[in-house]
Amino acid sequence: YKKAAEVLEESKKWPENLGIGKPYSIDTRLEDYLLATCYEELDQENKKQELLDSIIEKTKESLQVSSVNHLFGLLSLNDLNKEEEANKLLLELENSKQNKAVKNKTTLAIEFYNNDKAKLAELKDQEIINDGIWKVIVTQLNE
Repeated sequence: YKKAAEVLEESKKWPENLGIGKPYSIDTRLEDYLLATCYEELDQENKKQELLDSIIEKTKESLQVSSVNHLFGLLSLNDLNKEEEANKLLLELENSKQNKAVKNKTTLAIEFYNNDKAKLAELKDQEIINDGIWKVIVTQLNE
């Protein structure tokens, strides 16, 4: 887990001379959630808590944007035993008013959280996210 945490921290860095440079707003909820998992295994509860709180805040700030990464806000609330907040967030995501093309990513996050295998199979065929991210999410949820 120590090596995984190092690799994940490194993955969040941007080379200085990368085209136009680092984007203004980067969504690192996936990486942060995996890091929180590593820190939990390494008994670094403060780091884990800080990351989960950050993920939750980012999710609340970006509800108007469709993203499969909303899943990590839901999971973070769940990990912190904040079931009522998770249910409220889930309801907000389900009620979000977005066009169908954009809403699919949020729908995917909701179905992963609900573990609705039938709907997930249907959504996977739509190729909303790439296979690599799909595999990471499925692996993380099955642990």
